[in-house]
Amino acid sequence: MILSGADRDDADDGLDDVGDVSDEDGDGEVGEWLDGLRATGLPVRDTVRRVTDPRTRVPSEAVQDLLEESWATSTRASYEADWGRFGAWCIAHDLPDPLQADELDVAEWVSAMVAQRLAMATIRRRLAGVAWAYELTGRSSPTRTRAVRQVVAGAARVLGTAQRQPEPLRLVQLRRLVIGAPIVTHPTRAAVVRRNQVLLLVGWAAALRSEELVGLDVDDITFTGDPNRPTDGGMLIRVRRSKGEQTKPAHVAVPYSTHPSTCPVRLTMLHTRHVRSGAVFRHIDRHGHTHQRLQPPAVSRILKQMIRDTLTDNPDIYSSHSLRAGFVTEARHHHIPDPTIARHTRHTDLRMLNVYDRPTDLFNDPALTGEWW
Repeated sequence: MILSGADRDDADDGLDDVGDVSDEDGDGEVGEWLDGLRATGLPVRDTVRRVTDPRTRVPSEAVQDLLEESWATSTRASYEADWGRFGAWCIAHDLPDPLQADELDVAEWVSAMVAQRLAMATIRRRLAGVAWAYELTGRSSPTRTRAVRQVVAGAARVLGTAQRQPEPLRLVQLRRLVIGAPIVTHPTRAAVVRRNQVLLLVGWAAALRSEELVGLDVDDITFTGDPNRPTDGGMLIRVRRSKGEQTKPAHVAVPYSTHPSTCPVRLTMLHTRHVRSGAVFRHIDRHGHTHQRLQPPAVSRILKQMIRDTLTDNPDIYSSHSLRAGFVTEARHHHIPDPTIARHTRHTDLRMLNVYDRPTDLFNDPALTGEWW
């Protein structure tokens, strides 16, 4: 039997009502009748409807795995640590399940962090970690409510938002470190000195973040041109993953330097000539044997130690970020256009370069200049 459009609408309307009928009397007639309709190919709704509150649904494990992969490894590790801190705080305040926390619980947690005088950057990152955990489970995060945002705004007024920026490592300082390292280090540590020299030079010249720097493999570096002709080629570095780009690699070009003794390209050639594959920068024990890849915190430790041994500066005002900040500061000092700098540092927003400004940079092009002053 073929139904007309109007008849089919009437049939569907009737089936809607039948679909809601309960077969509690046990005669099974309704179920048999629906099975018969299904056999003819007619659209029939199930007698048991799926009624699910979307707020209580949880993504599958496969979906959660994909969500976790959408963040960089270091970011995910930080968020997991922050989620653990929030969970510990909840347990200490009689809330066994942190996923059941509401906006008032989060606000109290923010208050506790303010009492500890944590930096605003730390507080905001920990809140981001909580929001991340809620997103993985498909729940709406209480950190995004208006009440919590107002509490965070109040915390910013109490604590202030100014972050202590690491001091940029200028080019003259970098060269002094590289040249002075063999002088102040015992000859038996020659392999460590060479590794440290290349680590700082490549990190500075390529404006790499610490995780990008230690993540380099030998296959990520390509040499071109002739070292005897500094204007011909250099070193092409492939950054497989970065903070701003997780899906496709970026490339940074480092030309040969006019100062051969501190040229990152030439020294990297020497450092990797006996390394066929794997990490460029590895841990070296006191016997000169190489082991596993260096971890990001090692970059700051090595820089501070070299400054302590070679320069008279306070090493505590420097960190691994001083390499990247030093490149930007030096390039702007030599009037390199911001778009050219941003292409090298892989910034998509030119305004982000202003993060590297320091108060002393105001003397580079002051308003009070010229004969009139």
